[in-house]
Amino acid sequence: MNAGGDNEQAIYNIEAVKVRNRHWLQFLVASFTYVAANVVDYMFTIYGLTSTGVSEANPVAQSYMDIFGLMKGLLLFKLFMVVIILLGVIAIDYSINRQKIKFKIAYILYLGAGFTVLASSLWLSMS
Repeated sequence: MNAGGDNEQAIYNIEAVKVRNRHWLQFLVASFTYVAANVVDYMFTIYGLTSTGVSEANPVAQSYMDIFGLMKGLLLFKLFMVVIILLGVIAIDYSINRQKIKFKIAYILYLGAGFTVLASSLWLSMS
């Protein structure tokens, strides 16, 4: 019986679980950051559309607002987009992990959150 080999394998398995859990924790934090950025974008967009008289530049978002009304339409559009982005990032993460590529998928969400907040802050310059 190889007790030393079994202990090494057990330690390797524990470390692998720790790495996997850390990966998903980073993904969860990045997801919350991305969702928070979209909430800020939603609020700034509502503020901008109601206080500046400017119309929404995104024709898809505008069509949602035309069908469901300003607040509900924009909320549905933002929810749909957040779900699509998160599912896409999960799919990319799955593909990257299968190929054993070292890449932190959370960076995509942090980058998206940064651009979302930057773009939504443009409403402030219009008022």
